[in-house]
Amino acid sequence: MHSDVLAYYKDLETTRLPVAMCWTVTQPLGAALTLEDVASRLGGDPDDLEVLDLSEAYEIGPNDGWVLHLDQVGTAVTIFENNGFQGARPEVLRALSVGAKVHSAWWNVNAVTRFSFATQGELITAMEAGWPRAGGRPDALDAELADLYDAMRTPGLWVAGMLAAVERRTGIRLHRDWFDRPHEAIVIART
Repeated sequence: MHSDVLAYYKDLETTRLPVAMCWTVTQPLGAALTLEDVASRLGGDPDDLEVLDLSEAYEIGPNDGWVLHLDQVGTAVTIFENNGFQGARPEVLRALSVGAKVHSAWWNVNAVTRFSFATQGELITAMEAGWPRAGGRPDALDAELADLYDAMRTPGLWVAGMLAAVERRTGIRLHRDWFDRPHEAIVIART
């Protein structure tokens, strides 16, 4: 029997999610993070933040940069990337996690996946669904996420398992209506 949160994300995956995306949640360990703080940590200029509908954002040419949608959720900032992967890159996770905890779930159209957790500038654990974990302390979340690690190893539950793990660790849900409204976005240079 799957948990309610896992069932929620399994349904969301089949009804709303793009076939490739990255969902990253950055939570401060102290004072609140702002969209501007996160835009800077991503290598962008906070003055370039602009509200973009999801459809408008992808009219930007492929050589113009990566589009990342940012939302303030209490003291945390979430990052959504349609067909992007910045939140899965170790160097980005390290930059975002200075004075913060960062969780991300990423997958692409080729069924390559990555669940990651970083804090204080260190990648603690990361795993591709179905594979052993890596990172500075790969077993750090084992006791807390054992059931979701099992889901991440089960074909058909990889994506739902990763998103459920992010929600369980952060308390922040990727809501169904998130995709129906425009969000602040930053375009960062391709590297």
